[in-house]
This record gives sequence, structure tokens and C-alpha cells, in this order.
Amino acid sequence: YMIDITFSLIQAWARRAKTVPSSRAPHVIEQLLQRLSLEKNAINSNATTASDGARGNDAKIEIPTEVYNSLLDAWSHSKEKGSAERAEEILLQMEQGYGLQPTTRSFNAVIKAYVKNGDRQLAASKVEAFLNKMENTQNPKVMPDKRSYNLFLYALANSRTTLENVAERAQTVLERMLMRYQEEGEECLTRPDLNSFNQVIGAWARARSPNFENGMEMTYNMLLEWSDRLQIQPDTDT
Repeated sequence: YMIDITFSLIQAWARRAKTVPSSRAPHVIEQLLQRLSLEKNAINSNATTASDGARGNDAKIEIPTEVYNSLLDAWSHSKEKGSAERAEEILLQMEQGYGLQPTTRSFNAVIKAYVKNGDRQLAASKVEAFLNKMENTQNPKVMPDKRSYNLFLYALANSRTTLENVAERAQTVLERMLMRYQEEGEECLTRPDLNSFNQVIGAWARARSPNFENGMEMTYNMLLEWSDRLQIQPDTDT
């Protein structure tokens, strides 16, 4: 019963984090998770030591990945300094300390934290490292999706880094998304949307390269070329 109440409280605070980024929701959820862990250990201990045979291993409970994902989501919405680094710490704890397999949602929350709240000089490199890690798993539940790549494009477009050819890299990512969509069809998880194209156009607009106007025009023409198939049209941001 207490487990169910704690689960409900975590979900409620996770929803609050989305609407009030300045709230202490991530800290509250961490405290609730600690309490949940204690409750879980107590129940599992009783299940193991029960001598009457009424309870066995079937009575044991585990804290599912989705509960930790709620915590990661909360940190991804937080405006608190160090929120991105804290989200990454929790991701590593899930893998190494709790024996949990993070999902695409887990990684996307950490990626968002770095893109929105992290150091913009490092964000693009951090996100790229996470994407490579996700790709290398070859696990359908972990592979990057459209949101993963759109966040990467956002990081590139808003990068304050000395990395060279940022706009060209964003263009390459978009072309890779389109190529995968061609190969996999409508089931493709990385199917580009209007935001994908707009981020690349934005990357060209902020580029310091002498051919930035040509790059913007090239990406815009690609958008028009793919508009019918992807069912998207330029908007005011474009």
C-alpha cells in the first residue's frame, strides 16, 4: 500500500517539474525514491525470510526503470545549476548501481538536460557521445529516436563551441535521418519533422562560414523536396 502511494507521489511531483521548472521537484522525487528503496528492501527481506511458506520470491518487488525516468525527466526540466550533471549521475547509477537498463526515454531526458540547462560549449559533444552509446547497444528500447536527434540538432544550432563545421555537421545528421527514413519507411523512429529542418537552417544562419546563405537555401530546398512525403510545410520559424 505504501509502495503505491509513493509511486503516485513521484508521478505527481514529476508532473509539477514540467510546469514549474524552478520547483524543488527533483529533490523531492529523490527523497521519495530513497524512501521507496527502503520500503522495497524491507518487503523483499520479509519475503526472503518468511518461514511459513506464505510468501516467496514472487512477493519481491523491484523499482521499475520508469520511476527513475520520472526523476530524470524532472532534472531535465530543472533550471538549477548542475542539473544536467546530476541527471547523468543518475543514469550511471541506474546502469552500474541498480542493474537497470536505461531506455531511450532515460537517455533523452539526460540529453535534454544538457541541451537546455548544461554548458553550451560542451552540450553538442556530450549529446553526440550519448547518441553513439545508444546506437552501439543495438537495443530497440535504447536506440535514438527523432527526439534524440532533434535535441542534437538543437545543440549544434545553439552551440557556443569552437568545434569546426557545426552547420555542416547538422546538415549531415539531417541527411542521415532522411536516409534512414528512406530505408525503413513510416516505421522509422528517426523520421525528420519540421523542427529537424528548422534547426539545421538555424545552424546555418548562425554559422560563421562564408557559404552560410547557400547552406540555408540548400536545406530549405530539401524541405520543399520532402514536404509531401513527410507531410510538413515551412512555417514562420523556417
